Amino acid sequence: MTIFSFRAECQGDVDALIEAATSAEIEMLIHAYPDTAFPDVDVEITTEATKEVLMQLISLNDKGDVMRQTLRAVPLKENSLSRDFRVK
Repeated sequence: MTIFSFRAECQGDVDALIEAATSAEIEMLIHAYPDTAFPDVDVEITTEATKEVLMQLISLNDKGDVMRQTLRAVPLKENSLSRDFRVK
C-alpha cells in the first residue's frame, strides 16, 4: 500500500475521483480535509494503485489540474501541496 496526497479545488473534484475509482474497481482509503477559508480540500489516499493509475483517474475530470499538479507519493503532512506547473 502506498500513501498519496494532493490538493483539490473543491469537494466535487474529490467526489469525481472517488466515482472514477469505484467504476474502475480500484480500492482506496480516502481522508479529505476541507479548508475552512476556501473551497480547497487537502486529501490523503492509501491504495495499491500506482501514481500513473491515479493520474489517469484524475485526468477523467477535466478540472483536475490542481490534483494532478500536487499529487505526490507522500503523506499529507509531508506534501507542500505546491503546484508543479510542468504537469499537464
